[in-house]
Amino acid sequence: MPNKRSIRLSSMAVLAAIGTTFGAASAAEEGAAQSQLIMTSALNSFVHQTVASACMINADVAVQTEMQELADMRNTFNAHLTTLVADGKIAEDDAVFVGWRPFDESISMILAGDRPDAYIKTMKKAQPALEFATLALLDESVNAYGEAEGATTSEILTLDLLERQDILIHKIKLQACEMAAETPSVEAKATLDDLVDLYQVSLTALTNGMPEVGIAAPTDYAANQVLAAASFDWRNMQPVLQSIAENGTATSTELHGLQVRSTTLGNRMAALGDIYLAPAVDDAAPRVASLVGAAD
Repeated sequence: MPNKRSIRLSSMAVLAAIGTTFGAASAAEEGAAQSQLIMTSALNSFVHQTVASACMINADVAVQTEMQELADMRNTFNAHLTTLVADGKIAEDDAVFVGWRPFDESISMILAGDRPDAYIKTMKKAQPALEFATLALLDESVNAYGEAEGATTSEILTLDLLERQDILIHKIKLQACEMAAETPSVEAKATLDDLVDLYQVSLTALTNGMPEVGIAAPTDYAANQVLAAASFDWRNMQPVLQSIAENGTATSTELHGLQVRSTTLGNRMAALGDIYLAPAVDDAAPRVASLVGAAD
């Protein structure tokens, strides 16, 4: 199965090289395109977040918090699918429905009180197909949004990086969680190191820009404030991540700290997405101020 993520990043890089700018559309089309982008981005993120949350529950880390996350994700995923069907974006026999079914059933059993071990395996087995299906939907949404908003390549690439950060933090959380339950290995350490490196590269690009691929540095004050707060949180995560990588495993204390910090970073990226997608929303300023000033 092709790696949809690699295909998409390559196509975006090509657009950056030729300086593409999408054409504009009506206000109704803009609103619909933005709504579809938000929904499909959430679907793609949940593919990774559900498995990470299940692993934390299995490790007895922040169980009530992660159980609530699982319930909220399942309900939101199903609601988004219903909306996308009603809007004619997908059919009820679409691949995303088939791919989601093992996740939906597994989450239901975990929420009913079953230990997550077997269900984590079920979800991980189904994950590649579901990720491919959600990425296909997301690609269509990105194109529709770019055309409706008249977005520049830099703006599209920035949104792509925000989505990537969201997925990477869930992958980091899952990798650390799995390392806590497994025999230390060189492969596991290398995987964690690679994920950390990727997150750092993307965070640097979001903060400072990456002109060689068409990403401009942010000029919005609120965006820079959120990025500064995210960089601070990310730096504070480094000692924990380094300890896990060096020891090849994670203690319960380290997983609890990682759970809190990963949630905070996810909120930072969500706030940044709000700024880029809807800079004129009335409640954006207080939400950004709240997130930037949050004591974690």
